[in-house]
Amino acid sequence: MAGRRRLLAGFAVAVVVATLASCGKAPEGTGAGSPGDAGKGDPGKVELGFRVKEGETYKFRLVFDQVITQGAGGAPAQETPRTTGFDLSHVVTEVRDDGTAVVEVTFDALRFKEKGLTGTVDYDSSSTPSAESLEGIVEGLATLVGKGFSVEVTPAGKVANVQGADALVVGVKEAIEIPNPLLKPLVEAQLSQQFGEEAMKAMVEQVIAVYPEGPVGPGDSWEKNASVSHGIAAAIQDTWTLKSRAGGVAVLGLESKVQSDPNAPGLNTGIATVKYDLAGTRDGSVEIEEATGWVKKSTIHQSLSG
Repeated sequence: MAGRRRLLAGFAVAVVVATLASCGKAPEGTGAGSPGDAGKGDPGKVELGFRVKEGETYKFRLVFDQVITQGAGGAPAQETPRTTGFDLSHVVTEVRDDGTAVVEVTFDALRFKEKGLTGTVDYDSSSTPSAESLEGIVEGLATLVGKGFSVEVTPAGKVANVQGADALVVGVKEAIEIPNPLLKPLVEAQLSQQFGEEAMKAMVEQVIAVYPEGPVGPGDSWEKNASVSHGIAAAIQDTWTLKSRAGGVAVLGLESKVQSDPNAPGLNTGIATVKYDLAGTRDGSVEIEEATGWVKKSTIHQSLSG
C-alpha cells in the first residue's frame, strides 16, 4: 500500500509539469507580450506572460525520470528507478478579452515503469498491456487515457479555475481494487489530495507562475515564493534570472530552496502517521517563447534529503 501512495505522488507531480509546460503555439499579431511591444519601448527588455492563440492545438510528449533513495531504521538505503511518460493534446478553446486562456488537456497515452523490491511495474498504453502491468494503482491510472480536464490561466500565469480533475479522481477510484476496507478510504483520500481540482490548481500555479511583474532584461532577477499544502507540505523560494534572449526565446535560470513544513499535519498511511523533515535545492534552465509564454524546453534538477 505504501508503494501505491509513492506512485500517486510521483505521477501527480509529473502531470502538472506536462500540463502547463506545453500549452499552445506562437500566436500572430502584436498583443501584449509579443515581440512588437515586449519591452514597452526598451528593445533590450521583454515582458513575459501566458498568451496563447485561440484554436491552437499542440501535441506534446514528456518523459519524467526519477531515482528515489530511501532508508529507514538503520537498514541499507534502497534505490527505486521510475520513469513516467505522457502523450498529451492541448487545445486552446478560448482566449477571453482579459487574456485568460481556457485550455483543454487530454491524455493520449501513458507510460509508467518502476523497479522496486517487490518487482517491476511496466505499463505502456500505446501497446497491448499485460494483465500483470494493470495490477494495483496502474490499473486506475490507465483510466486517464482518452480523458482530460480544463484549466483557465491568466496572462500572469495564475490559475483562475480547474474543471474536470475531480471526475478523473472518481474514475481512478472505481478502477482500483482495494481488498482491505479499512485502507480503502485512506487511499481514496490520497487520490483526492493528489489529483483533485484544488490540488491541481495549487500545483499548476507552482509550475507556471514564473513570470516577472514587469519588463526584464538579461541579468535581471526576480523571486517567486510558493507553498505546497498537498502531499508533502513545503515552502519553496525560487530565484529566476533572465540569462539571455535570442530568436524570440528567453532563457531563464533557476535557483531554489525547498523546506518541508515541520508544523504540517502528518500523512496517515493506515498504519502510522508519518511526518517529513526534508530540505534541498533546485536548479536548472527554462526556455520560454517570448510571444506566448510557452515553455519550449525545461531542465530542472532537484535534490531533497532528510
